[in-house]
Parts: sequence; C-alpha cells; structure tokens
Amino acid sequence: MYTRRATEDFDFKPLKDGPSLQHSQLKLTAERVSNQLFFSELKEPENRSVLEVYNYLLRLYSEQKNLNNLPSRYVATTPWALLIPLVEGQQELAALPGFLDLYFKFLLERTPRSVLPPLIHVFLFYYPVKKSYFDEFRTNIQSLLNVISSLRANKLREELSSSGFLSGKGHTKLVADLKDTRSISRTLQLYRLTGALEKSQFTEFCFGHFLTEVGGLLNQQNEQRELDFVNDLLGFISDGKNMDFPSLRVQIADSLLTPFQFQQPYKPVQERLKDFFMDQYGDPRLNVSRWVGVSDNSMSVIRQWLVEDTLEDFFALLSHVARNDPMADRHWAYRKRFWQAYLRKGFISEAWVALGSNANLAASEFLGANKSLYASLRAADSKHSSLIMKIGDLVITEWSHSGSYRAWHEFNNPPRFYRSQYTRDDLIKAPDFEGAHHGSQTGGWQKKLSDIIQDNTALRVSRSEYMHD
Repeated sequence: MYTRRATEDFDFKPLKDGPSLQHSQLKLTAERVSNQLFFSELKEPENRSVLEVYNYLLRLYSEQKNLNNLPSRYVATTPWALLIPLVEGQQELAALPGFLDLYFKFLLERTPRSVLPPLIHVFLFYYPVKKSYFDEFRTNIQSLLNVISSLRANKLREELSSSGFLSGKGHTKLVADLKDTRSISRTLQLYRLTGALEKSQFTEFCFGHFLTEVGGLLNQQNEQRELDFVNDLLGFISDGKNMDFPSLRVQIADSLLTPFQFQQPYKPVQERLKDFFMDQYGDPRLNVSRWVGVSDNSMSVIRQWLVEDTLEDFFALLSHVARNDPMADRHWAYRKRFWQAYLRKGFISEAWVALGSNANLAASEFLGANKSLYASLRAADSKHSSLIMKIGDLVITEWSHSGSYRAWHEFNNPPRFYRSQYTRDDLIKAPDFEGAHHGSQTGGWQKKLSDIIQDNTALRVSRSEYMHD
C-alpha cells in the first residue's frame, strides 16, 4: 500500500529526447554480441600462437599421420593455421595431401563447438576459391556443422543456410541483394560481413562479381540516388587515402567508366568519379602506370572528362582576363561559344593549358584545385596564356588574348601535349593554318576555322551550333 501511494505521488515524466533504439549503445552492443555468436567479430590469435599450432599440426601430420594427440587447448586456434603458408617455402596445411581428411575426421570425432565460428570466419576471410581443396574444405565445414548440436551451431546452420556461403556459389545471393539494395555497407551488415570480413577474400570475390552488374545500375536512377550509390560504392573501395582490393583495379575502372562511353552522367556523379580516379589512379595524361590494363573505352571516358575540365579552366581564365582587358572582353564570349560547340560533340580528344606568369600568380582565383596542374608559358607576354587542343588529326592552339589561332597536321611537328613548360615559339612555329579573330559577331573567323577543321578531319559543327549557345 505504501509503495503504491509513493509511486502515485511521484511525478513521472516521459523522456523526450532519449536515443532511438536504432542508434542506442544497447542495440550496438547487442549487435556486436550477436556477431560474436556467429563468425564475424572474432579476434585473431597472435601470430606466435598460430605458428605454434601450425608447427604442432605439421609434426603430427608428418610423423603420426593423424591428429589424435593434438592438445585440446590448441583446437580453437587450428582454423587460423590452415589456409596460409606460415613457413617460407612450405605449403599451407590445407594443401598437403590428405591433411584436410585427417583434420575434419579429428573434428568430427571431438565435435568441439568452439571451432565452428573461427573455422567459418577463416574460410570466408581467405576464401580459397581457386585452390584445389576449396570444395573439400567447404563441404567438410557443412558436415561438421550438421553433426554438432548446440544453440550456436543451430544458429550458424540457420544463418549459413540462408546466406548460402557454404554452397558452391556462395556469392550469388549476396550479389543479387547488392543489386536490389544498391548499398554495400547495409548489405554487408545484413550478412554479418563486418569487422575483418568486410574486406575479406570472400567479400572481394563477391564484389568482383557485383562490379560486372554496376553498369546496368548507373544512369537508371534520379541524380541524388545515383550519387548516393556511387558514394557508397567508392567509400567501400577506398578510405580516401588507399584503395582496397588492388587485384580489382582494372575491373573497378572499367565497371565505373565504360557505362558512360555513350551517355553523359549527372554532373555531380561525374565529378565524384573523376576525383576518385585522379586520387587513386592518377592523371592518365601525365602518368599511366596505374591505368595499365584498363580498356581503351574507359580511358576515352576519363580523358574526355579531363578535356572538359581543361576547357572549363581555360574559359574561367578567359573570363578572368576579360574583367581586366577590354580587348579580350570583346572576343572571349565568341571563342568560348565556338569551342564549347566542339566540346559538346565530343570532337576535342586532348586539351592542355599553358599559363603565362600573370595567370599563374592569379590561378588560385579562377582555377581552384587545378592551379598547379598545368604548364607554364615562358618567353611570352606575361598576360597571355594558351590552350592546346587535338581535334581529329589536327593540333590547334588558341590564346587568351587577341592572338591568332593556329593549326598543325599531326604529322607536321605540332606542339606536344602535357609538357610542364612551353615557350611562345613552341606554340606558334610553322603552323599549317593560321588566322586572326576578325568578324566575331558575323561569324567570320569561326567559319574559316570550322572549314579548316571539317576539310582536314571530316568533323562538322554547324554555324548555328558554334554561333549560339
């Protein structure tokens, strides 16, 4: 009675801003314990302990041809000693003739419950799908799982039956779910591929198969969903500094670039992908070492994106110059419109900028992150800069000020691309074609130059395209 009155008198108030169950520490702890019950959140033994068990197993295998005398204290550590060669020049234990037969016979007789989670963990972590013992290893795990009776074993059986990890094609369901969810992080959590297993050989194997499906998932969503998908994908591949899965380097590039060979991505998606490849693969115009093996189609996509960047940077330069130079102000809009027409049609295959000394000093204002990328222009007016382009078999130079345009046949010693420094003479010497920017408003120089390009490359841009935005 006293207790009831006391509680009635007490003013209980509901919690207004308590943590949601989804983000509560209690739920996170429960998930971690649950993962430990299964196979993902396991602590790997110290190398010294694993090596000790490895040597003991090897001695029993070599001398006694059975593992009956293996001490019980070693059993839970044995999975870590099976799939990698711990001694230089020596095969991994699983590859030794008859070893797996002895090992699983020993486990079936002992039926140790503690060995199941690490055995499954190690199998997925190293996932020896290309090894001759792969099928023997996975089917023996399944057999062991079927004969051990415990709460943990029952849970593992149920989990692995659902995921199919121990089947011959354990990746297929996971890849299908990755396609459906379009979220790698969320799907891996659902499959308990967290902790060390997030970047395991099994996950890499599945991800390689998923990459073959990525092309069909791009450009099929609205802009934000596609950007979220690409961010999730790239966040899984790299932490921003290093790229995981180096063996998939070529496949990653081809899967993410080839889909855009004939269709333009959303601009934010293009920028995200371009930044990723520039960070992780480097600028292919300057160093191709990390691009070796990537398909020509993929290379053409990234190069076209970089051409777009270069033209945009040159247009930014023209705009900057126009603010301080009345003569340039009269010309730059027409030149920008003209070259944008060729850019839109994909006719400009290479582009590079040489910055005069004044432009170099002011580059941070109009080029931002690209300010240190381009070449320097020496022995020229400090205010002048030049754009070098390739259209078909012609190399063409354009200038930030009122300088003439010039064009060279590719075989006639034109200016070379992607140098770190040029002189003015490098960019004006002995052109095959040359002309001043006269008659901008009436399309005078534009028609002359477009005729030169069409006559020598068969690439045509109409007057309406190069005179109007």
